[in-house]
Amino acid sequence: MSVRWFRARIRATLRAMRLRLRASAPPRSRSRLASRESVPEDPEEHAVQFAEEWYDRLEFYARQRLRALGVAEPRIGSFDLDQDFRHAAFHPSQRVGGGSSPGARVNLDSGVLNPKLFSPELGPEITTLWEKSRLRDRIDAVIAHEHHESLGLSHAEAVALAPDTPLPIRDGARRILRAIHEREQGSGRGR
Repeated sequence: MSVRWFRARIRATLRAMRLRLRASAPPRSRSRLASRESVPEDPEEHAVQFAEEWYDRLEFYARQRLRALGVAEPRIGSFDLDQDFRHAAFHPSQRVGGGSSPGARVNLDSGVLNPKLFSPELGPEITTLWEKSRLRDRIDAVIAHEHHESLGLSHAEAVALAPDTPLPIRDGARRILRAIHEREQGSGRGR
């Protein structure tokens, strides 16, 4: 008997044992992303639940995106009053998309995950655009708007300037911001 033959027999035996064990094992869960809790029907509640469950990854991404768009490090994040005053770029319990705070600080929140964020106030056209937009475009749109507000501009001024921001946001974000500006300008709110 040669060493090759012996190794081949060991591999074949191990392969057969592995297949038998796999066949007798209980089926594994297919998704590691599945939530153990039930999903709320209200999109706003679902966004908050998801944001709280995946806070660490959303915090990492929010910081990364703010840096990529050129927001200076001392302006990234603020104290989250709902989470024991931790300094965070993503506030999972808040529901408006994002915010700015003293010191020209910018943060995001669970509102960016809510497909119905603008439905009651800005109408079906903007709601549909927001729903169909990529999350990255939503995040860029909120960052651009909050960036301008954090520089001391009013909400109306930020709405007017955000579509043409010098920040390198995506075209989809500019489309969202332009639609909001046109809607608010047309309704008289932007004046």
